[in-house]
Amino acid sequence: MSDQKKLTDALARIASFPEELSELVTELPDDVLDTPYGEGKWTVRQVVHHLADAHVVLYVRIKKLATEEGPDLPTFDQDAWARTPDTDGPIATSLYVIRAVHERGVQLLKNLPPEVFKRIGNHPVRPWTSPDGKVTLEQLVLHWAKHCDTHLNTLRGFLESR
Repeated sequence: MSDQKKLTDALARIASFPEELSELVTELPDDVLDTPYGEGKWTVRQVVHHLADAHVVLYVRIKKLATEEGPDLPTFDQDAWARTPDTDGPIATSLYVIRAVHERGVQLLKNLPPEVFKRIGNHPVRPWTSPDGKVTLEQLVLHWAKHCDTHLNTLRGFLESR
């Protein structure tokens, strides 16, 4: 598959994610939202809030790569963030954040010149970077789409098993 086709597919995935997630979790009762999806795992509520947090950070990384040469990309401790008090709150706000960030991200990415997708940033703590911590904008976009799929599949599997 060509790089352009992979990017086009990833953008379509990123664009469709907020609606799919919303349809999956909006009507869930609190007892389901507050159930961990596995032993020692986050609750469904924490996963939704994590998605908002992670996708905001992904958007910032993308903006840095779109506007800077060789930027250091922000990191965060996702497990620590999943334990902050705001992750006990209603999921509606995080669903709103996800929808907004995805709309902005897709708008930005669809309008960038192709050469920008080859820009390289520094992000040493993720397994999807090269051994020296380098990651291209293209790799970051593909990671964003994969992150969507990974969490949707996990949530669907958990909800189907109940």
